[in-house]
Amino acid sequence: MSCLPEKLDLAITDFEAALAIKGELLPLSSRQLAEAHYKLSIVLDLTSGRLAQAIHHAEKALESVEARLAEMRNAQNGQVPPMLEETKADTKGKGKATAPVIAPKEMVQNMTKNQIEAEIKDLEGLREELALRVCVGCSLKALCLTLDCSGRGDENYTFGRSFECSSASAEGTGYRIRRRSCEGT
Repeated sequence: MSCLPEKLDLAITDFEAALAIKGELLPLSSRQLAEAHYKLSIVLDLTSGRLAQAIHHAEKALESVEARLAEMRNAQNGQVPPMLEETKADTKGKGKATAPVIAPKEMVQNMTKNQIEAEIKDLEGLREELALRVCVGCSLKALCLTLDCSGRGDENYTFGRSFECSSASAEGTGYRIRRRSCEGT
């Protein structure tokens, strides 16, 4: 992927293409899908005028992590869904075959109890990190709208007065955005 500052547009194109493919093949609870949304949100955040899109993809990453966390907690409580079966391709081309199982290492059915517990702990940390990213992004967007930063590029401003995160995605994380400066860079 292209991540150098002078190649952000190419990086966005690369990440969007990867996300389109992963979005078709992987379930919402896939960590690979969460990672694709997260990486796209980072590149969009670095691009002038794309803050709203960055927030959207951070929210999608958070949604994916929360779906994975729910899946892991269900498995921890003994509610493991049945194993999906991989079928052979239809060689006659009648379209009746189903797709192979994607990302078998991510499947909860292939995980031990210790792996599930470790995954839950890791996902809880990711959830908090993503919730904070969404919270900060939404707060910055709101502040820029209040200050009418739109003509100057939202990436040129940092946070101002004390305010609390009102994002529903950050509920339960205990995060609050505190005092920072609001001045152009």
